[in-house]
Amino acid sequence: MADVKVKSVKLRTPLVGVVKKMVSFELSFECTNQETLNATSKSSNTDVLQGKRILVAEDVELNQLVTRLMLESFGCKVVIAANGKKALEIYRPEQFDLIIMDIEMPIMNGIEATKSLREKFGPDIKIIGLSADALGNDSDYYVENGFTDYLTKPVKKEFLAQKLRDCLPVMTGTVV
Repeated sequence: MADVKVKSVKLRTPLVGVVKKMVSFELSFECTNQETLNATSKSSNTDVLQGKRILVAEDVELNQLVTRLMLESFGCKVVIAANGKKALEIYRPEQFDLIIMDIEMPIMNGIEATKSLREKFGPDIKIIGLSADALGNDSDYYVENGFTDYLTKPVKKEFLAQKLRDCLPVMTGTVV
């Protein structure tokens, strides 16, 4: 049996004082795929993501909203950049733990932005690429072009949580 939940979300846009009202739907179904069950059980612990600062470079407003809501549900703090050029302008290593970068964007695409970020700030930046490549055959190509990891759209929440946990260091204190 499936649960259906509807919620209304007020979203403040980058334009000061402009509030949009969005409606989202949440559908729950039983999982029968073992791979999905394994990913879900691994992603259930999102405590390690609390307070992580994520820069999301994405040009499509709906994708920005969906990604923001998923990340905020993990306890992450999110800043949105509308394209790779904006991400390059906004990013500072001390302000962000990770970047989620759409591959196809206007002005400066994700590959160009990733290369520029690595040239400017070095190889230690964690950047997860996002693409609508339905076959997902290009992950090696994206990693070769500077991405730390890669996800295919539409992004599933449990897979996003797992990629974030894989990419972000766990702070457990200093060993002397």
